[in-house]
Amino acid sequence: MPGSFPWRTRIPSNCSSGPDGTVPAVPEPQDTDRERIQPLTWTYLKVSERKRATVRCEVATALRNPLQGGGRGVELMAAGVDSVLPSTWLTLLPRRNPSRPLIGHRVVVLPRRLTKKAASTAAPDEGVREGTDEKKRRTELPPPRRLLSDRAGRVEITVDEKMPLVWMYVMSGSNVMARVPFVPGREVETALLLPDDSDRLGVEGHVTRLQGELIEVVARRAVHMALAKKLADAEMPDWARVDRHLKGIDELPTLRSFEDQLEAIEFPAVQSALSDRNRVAANRIRKLCSEARALFTRHLDEAKLLEFKAQIDDIRKSAPTPAKATTGG
Repeated sequence: MPGSFPWRTRIPSNCSSGPDGTVPAVPEPQDTDRERIQPLTWTYLKVSERKRATVRCEVATALRNPLQGGGRGVELMAAGVDSVLPSTWLTLLPRRNPSRPLIGHRVVVLPRRLTKKAASTAAPDEGVREGTDEKKRRTELPPPRRLLSDRAGRVEITVDEKMPLVWMYVMSGSNVMARVPFVPGREVETALLLPDDSDRLGVEGHVTRLQGELIEVVARRAVHMALAKKLADAEMPDWARVDRHLKGIDELPTLRSFEDQLEAIEFPAVQSALSDRNRVAANRIRKLCSEARALFTRHLDEAKLLEFKAQIDDIRKSAPTPAKATTGG
């Protein structure tokens, strides 16, 4: 979002902007205590116009309203940056346990900021089907770079002269864990602290297991129903075998059993996420479980089963009674 900052935000006389006009924002005390300088992380000002003491910039930041000022005795300044190295190594670390780097996380590097939904489909995994609209939107953008963190949780962000400032999207599955601007080549390595996604991943694993069980239950139910219907419609129905198939249906896991398992998974995971003050993860867990609950209800609808049993009962009642054998007098 472009904007003019004629006050507070200025470029020091002893610093120059980078070749692309990119400068990081730095809040600086107005006294001479240099040790109190605190940089604004993941915040850059891309200079689009410079006129005397005023620069017109585009703000690229991962923070909310970072340029509102820092209170009394604090002045916002900006220092020019140059990419002096060919690349920068970025380490992905969880906030809750920084000693355990995040392995196998996808990092999508894009030339500009996108919505989280658009970013999640900007560089799809191989084999993932895309809709026509998604393909069209993706071809309109420069080719993204798709990276995968190694065993040390690191990815290498190389410098591209055409894209001095890039946007990095850290993905966990189709979820965006972080969206930050970055100028690679300024330092050898740096770290990005991310919210812990282990609670959501754990729930996702359990839901996947339940979905596999659901497929098996639906398939077995369909087999029992088809065989019971075939035997009931026969010219000479074998009601003993029909009843065995109906009993087999009753012994299968019900909708209620799936809902109970899902609730036992959802509640502790949501509480764990909330205890870590990770409301985003808690909301994602609730959404994941809500979608799973809807799936179970759709495929294990008790009304359909009752309707089928009623149909079998009607056939049984209308079936001719086998004639009893008579003896001659």
